[in-house]
Formats: sequence, structure tokens, C-alpha cells
Amino acid sequence: MISRTLFKTRNIRSCVCAVHGLQNNLRLQIRRYESTKLPDEPQDSSSADSVPWYLRDDTLSPLIDSAPVQLPELPQGCPSLVKEFVEALGTKYGMSDIEVFDMSQRVAETDEEHLADYNIICTGKSEKHVYKAAYELRLLLKSSHAHLPRIEGMVSNAISPVERRRLLKRAGKGPLKADSDFGLKANSWVMCNTHVDNVFIHILTKDRRDQLCLESLWCQESEKDKYLNRGLSFEDSDDIFIGIKRHYHTRRGYSTPTTSLLESLLDKVQALASTGEPIDPFLLEVDGNFDPNNLKHHVTRSQIYSEIHRINPQVILSQKVENAILEKYGNLILALNSGTQLESQRPHDMVLYIEHLLDLRQAQPEPGCDSDELSWKQRIDASFDKLSQFTEKLYMFNNRELDLTGLNKLIPLLWRLTWIGRDSDDSRFVTVTPRMVDEALTDPESSFKVQSSSEPSILLASNRAADILQLIEYTNKRSNKVATRTFNELVMFTYGNASKWDKFWNQWEVHLNLLGTQQGGTIQYPISKWARLITFLALRNDSKAITYFFNTLWDANIVSLSFMSDFRLVKGEFASVEEKQCVKLALNHMLLVVNEDSNNITNYRAVESLIDSI
Repeated sequence: MISRTLFKTRNIRSCVCAVHGLQNNLRLQIRRYESTKLPDEPQDSSSADSVPWYLRDDTLSPLIDSAPVQLPELPQGCPSLVKEFVEALGTKYGMSDIEVFDMSQRVAETDEEHLADYNIICTGKSEKHVYKAAYELRLLLKSSHAHLPRIEGMVSNAISPVERRRLLKRAGKGPLKADSDFGLKANSWVMCNTHVDNVFIHILTKDRRDQLCLESLWCQESEKDKYLNRGLSFEDSDDIFIGIKRHYHTRRGYSTPTTSLLESLLDKVQALASTGEPIDPFLLEVDGNFDPNNLKHHVTRSQIYSEIHRINPQVILSQKVENAILEKYGNLILALNSGTQLESQRPHDMVLYIEHLLDLRQAQPEPGCDSDELSWKQRIDASFDKLSQFTEKLYMFNNRELDLTGLNKLIPLLWRLTWIGRDSDDSRFVTVTPRMVDEALTDPESSFKVQSSSEPSILLASNRAADILQLIEYTNKRSNKVATRTFNELVMFTYGNASKWDKFWNQWEVHLNLLGTQQGGTIQYPISKWARLITFLALRNDSKAITYFFNTLWDANIVSLSFMSDFRLVKGEFASVEEKQCVKLALNHMLLVVNEDSNNITNYRAVESLIDSI
């Protein structure tokens, strides 16, 4: 065993010695060849080959045409420094598509105020190119004009791409206001206030410039279409990387030409109720032009389905409308591509579905549906059950809560679900709305001719109404808000239409100051709140409510709850001539309603004398 090991070791040593000997032999031959080689001919020092490659000027291939830098035509009378900045951006920093906008001329023509007198906008090849140009521009202003400007949007290279991705991910989990990626995507838009002749310089990447379209804010009205329609759509681009977003391998959410086509189809479908045209061709055209990866297509198609269901429930069932609204939230491409735009669509879908439920009550029953056999309370409960199930699906796997204060229409629509109107074909049952009161105050002559019944014009589910009011109060407390004057008036009018006068007068007393003292930040006439109340009572035509008003609120001892006290406070002045005429006609109409019970009204003669004085 020992002898074999020694034999192997000797063989290895001999191989190593042989390799070293071969290397020495090659070195010796190379030296002999170089010693016998003829000396090279002297070369011209001006030849390009004599200059090392790292000191040579960059040269382009002869196959590539070097196009000269195109500088824009400068506005007449602009300072010489504008030309200096434009030449530096184009020739030194390699910016392209440079444009100059004279905002001082716009101010003289349109009286619009602008921050800058001259806006210079240009495009960089990449985010690093934009950063380098902004850095050089900063040094130029420091050396030539002894001023170090503040440059917004210029992100230092010290922030790594990993850190930027973390910031973007953190912003995606935040509220809607964190949707803006300005300052997170490195140097996509850099703005420099030169503080020289009031010149502002904007340097953007091409994608960011097409997205923002800042030129449309500065150009003439006749040139806006040129800038707004400048960007390429998804189908028109021949870029092999089109649709590839950074860090996301998904398609971009470009708007396609079929978006406007779907919107035009929505307008046509809305007119079908009056024209009587068949719906099937429109439905086929909608499905044929639908793009499942386009958020706007989903929104428009949901509206079309809801409108078709309202016209003819036999064509599109209610379940199909609900599925069309929820379908977008199961699309992975939309979730990655649209981001917070998809999240902000949820309250709008709530509004659309509630409007669909309201139309569902009035529409013809669907095949196999026995809604006509349900009582009105059961129909209201069924609507709230459907809304509860829809809300659960809408916010499934989502950590955000429904914000009732996010949309102005959402709270009134929730309240609208709590009642059902009586026979709409019967002219006696007229539901008095705030809009009817507004119309009466502007055109009082033709407002008190319809004689409505004193019976309830609507059927109100009191328990559901109490639940909605409690939910709204809870939401307002969490967001530090209060119910608006308009909504409080809507609740009061609902109680009046349902002939629940105890709740009506309680709502009036609790929200008296809110209804009349202030609206939109301007002090109203104290008599205006009484004018709206008197107009509603006259349109409602209920003798019980009118009698209570004349006996309790006409000239009470409590100043804040008396009509005559406020009337004397303003010395008989009204907010307008139409309001004065409306109050006079309404009071006269109310006296006619309670004429038979005039003996039970203590202030009957006082009302007559006031009408004569007005």
C-alpha cells in the first residue's frame, strides 16, 4: 500500500514539472520572435489609432443618421435667458421635444393668473437622464446666476430601487390620497423654478408627459385637442414592450376607442323607453365591444344592464345586473393595473345597486318572481336583505369599511329604501318632495292647484328608518361630521308624507336652527325656513298638521319657535318677491283646508289679517 502511494506521488510531481517546463519553453520562443521582428513604421500622431480607445470621441455608426437638435421657436419679446435655457437643454443635456409657453401673454388676454411667465417643458430619455439633466441645470444656475434653485421631484440616487418599491407598496396600502406616485417613481417629473425672469422648467419622461399633458393647461384653446390627443393608444403603439409596467407584468390601462362607443350605446339604451325599439341588437353590440380588462367598460356595461332591466326585466334579470357590477373585482389584471381606481369604485357601485333596487320595486316582476304577492313591508325588508348580501360580496377580502359620507347620493338613497310610494296612478297620493317646494317658491301661481289627499302618500317602514338614522349618526360621529340641512329636511318631509306628524314636528324642533339659520356659509332670512314649512304644509293638504301649526307655532311665547316672532324680527321682509307671493298663496290655501274647523283655530283671524297685509 505504501509503495503504491509513493508511486502515485512521483507521477504527480513529474507532471507538474513537465507543465512548468512547457511554459518556460513557450516564453523563450516568444522572446526570440519579438527580438527578430522588424520595427513598426512610425504612425501619424493625429491618427485615430494612436489615441487610446477610452480617450476617443464617441462616434456613431455610418448607418445611423445624426439628426440635428430641433430647438423650438421662441416667443416674441422673451428674455435672452429663455434662449440660454432652451439651448442648454437641447444641445448640452440632450432633451427632446422642447416647447416654450408664454404665460405673460395669456394673462394679458384672459386675465388668468399663472405662477410662471414662461414655462419650458422637455422630455428626457429615461429617469436617470432626467436626473442628470436636472443636476446639471442646478449647477448652471449656481455658476452663471449665483443662485441655487430648489428643484422639486428630483430624487437622489441614494434611494435604491428596492426602497422605492417599498414606498410604492406602502402607498398602495394607504388611503386614496396615497395613490399619487409623485416623488416615489424616481425623477419622472422634475420642476425647476429658476427664479430668473420668472421662468419655470419642467423635465419629464415621455410616459409621464403623455399622462399629465401639462401643455393643455398652458396652450391656447384652439391647440388643446392637439395635445390631448397626442398620446398613442394601446393598439396604435408598435413598442414591443407595450403593456409592461415596471415591477408588474400586466397590461396598461389605456383607454380604447370602444370606450366612447359603449358610452354612446348607454345614451341610446336610455332613450329606448320612449322610442320602443328592440333591445336585443343593442345588447349584442354591448357584449361585442366589451373589454374585460378595461375598468371603464365594466362601469358602463353595468349601467347599461341596469337600464335595460328597468325597461324590460325579461331581457336581463336582476342577478345578471348584480354579477356585472361585481365582476370587475375578480379580475386580477384590473386589480394590478387600476390600483386605487378600482377601490374608489366601490361606493359608486353601491349607489348603482341601490338605484337598481329602487327600480326593481317599480318594474314588472321577473319570471318566477312573486314580488307582487309580498306585502309592502316584506318588499322593503327584501330590498335591505339584498343590499346586505351585495355589500358583503362587494367588500369581501377588503380591509376597508364602507364610507357613507364619501358620496352625497349614498345617504339619501339609503333613506329612500325605507319607504314605498302608494298608487302612482292615483292623483290624490302626491308625495311632496324638496324639489316641489323649490318649484313652488319660484313659481307659486301654478303650485297649489292640485288637491291631494290628506291620507299618507307613502308607506314608511319605521323600524328600518330608525336603523338607517342610527347608522348615519354612528358614521357621522366617527368622521366628525353632522347631517346636512338638506338631509334633515328630507327626513322631515318623509315623516310628513307618511302622516307621522309627531316625528315630523320633533324633527322640525330639533333641527330648527340647522334648517333656517345657515346654509352654505351665508346667513339666510329667518323667514325662509318658515316659508319652506308653510309651503310643504299647503302642498301636503293635511288639516291636522295645519291646525297644529296655526295653534302652536303661529305666535307662540317661545321666540325661536314662533313664525310671527321671526316675521316681526325681519320687519315683514322676505328673501324674494316669489317667496312672499308663495307664502301668501300657501296661507290662503291652508285656511281653505281648515275652513270647516275654523272655530278650533285660535289664530284664524290673525292669519287672515296677515294675508291681507302681505
